[in-house]
Amino acid sequence: MTIKEKILAHLETCGAEGATDHEISVAIGTAEPTVRGARCALLKEGLLEYTEKRRATTSGRKASRVYALIGDGPAPEPPGEGLFA
Repeated sequence: MTIKEKILAHLETCGAEGATDHEISVAIGTAEPTVRGARCALLKEGLLEYTEKRRATTSGRKASRVYALIGDGPAPEPPGEGLFA
């Protein structure tokens, strides 16, 4: 499973509550800079969105942005229209 797939799977379990980069990092066991890079790619691909939420950082400052899946995540491809059709 790729880092991006792990992030999507974790955010799916979070629902509308979403997760910060740090929370994702801890949940999937990957360094935060790696999570941040993959998360940026997922944002550009239109699979994630910023939420209005912010959560406290580990130092207690309320600055961490929260990310969530857009809707229920990516829509499945219609039959016969995927890469392997």
